[in-house]
Amino acid sequence: MFHVTKLLPRQNSNDVVNLDLGISLNFLKVFNIPLRQRVAKSKLVYVQAKISASILGLSAKVQEIFYQLQATKQKYELLKKSNQAAQAMYLVTERLHKAGNVSDFKLLKQNALAQSSRLDLAEAKLLLMQHREQLNQSMGLWGKQSIQWHIASHLPQIETMVFKFDGLWQQAIKNSINLALAKQEIQIIVDGTGMKNGNILIPELDVGYNWEKTDNEWEVGPSIGFSIPLFDMGQAKHLTSQADLNQARYNYYATAVELRSTIKVIMQAFKFAHEKVLHYKNVLIPLQHRLLEERQRSYNAMQISVFDLLNSKRDLLTLKQAYVDTQRDYWLAYSQLQMLLNGRIPESLNFNNRPQAKINSNNNAQGTH
Repeated sequence: MFHVTKLLPRQNSNDVVNLDLGISLNFLKVFNIPLRQRVAKSKLVYVQAKISASILGLSAKVQEIFYQLQATKQKYELLKKSNQAAQAMYLVTERLHKAGNVSDFKLLKQNALAQSSRLDLAEAKLLLMQHREQLNQSMGLWGKQSIQWHIASHLPQIETMVFKFDGLWQQAIKNSINLALAKQEIQIIVDGTGMKNGNILIPELDVGYNWEKTDNEWEVGPSIGFSIPLFDMGQAKHLTSQADLNQARYNYYATAVELRSTIKVIMQAFKFAHEKVLHYKNVLIPLQHRLLEERQRSYNAMQISVFDLLNSKRDLLTLKQAYVDTQRDYWLAYSQLQMLLNGRIPESLNFNNRPQAKINSNNNAQGTH
């Protein structure tokens, strides 16, 4: 810092003009450069980890919307078949009603089912459009780009597998960005607290050189200046830093507990989703197919009406829609598991909404207060 002081003589006085020149440097700022670099490095690591977490979150979000879109598209095709069956059933009922073989109540019931099926198809079409636009938004597509891409009409098939979760616990904990962020918060506060404590007794210390002109002669010499904290000894800042540090430590502990619980929940959810899909695939759907075949034989033998046969076909289509939902849930669970293993706790399973430790510039002691 450079300063100039000029003292003018009083009126009607023979005093000579005095001039004072000086240059000084805040010595504490120079002394704190290594500490500042350490704090800046800790903050850089923290920001890099947050960026990585954001990228993982966006990637997982796109993947989840993709599976939602694929499932909705598959269900939409099933609903089209179900709607065709409902409309056909209503037409048959209407013809039988005109012939006097069906009551008004049964006609009204089939009409209600047909109208409800038509509404379900319209809602599925709207949901299909919404999921597609959500995916466009997440991928940043617009214009021609938003309409030129296509996806498979069916979710990937799921095969039988043996689950071994032993090594996944260690991998999830080792790669956890949430845990790394909580740990880095502690490091930032510790580094910032060290700078604050060093500046409590002497907030400012300036060292420099002065030139003073008196009676047309120059006098030179070193200068030193410092402030004395008579009323502010830094107790409040010290207690604040200690409170922030305690909060960061508790946050780290809570994150570790949350991570362990989340790993357990996601692994069990993934395992159950896999078992549920296989149960639909290997048990329920084949059973419904056999039931439909038996219904078809009974209809051919004129033992049941066409309505019973059509109801069995509708039940099969409804079961296939539920099967699509189980496939979607499996792939969503798979996406959450991959996200967890890559280092981030899925937001949908973020059990605790804890306050974050303060890591702003207040923890970066400036050396002058």
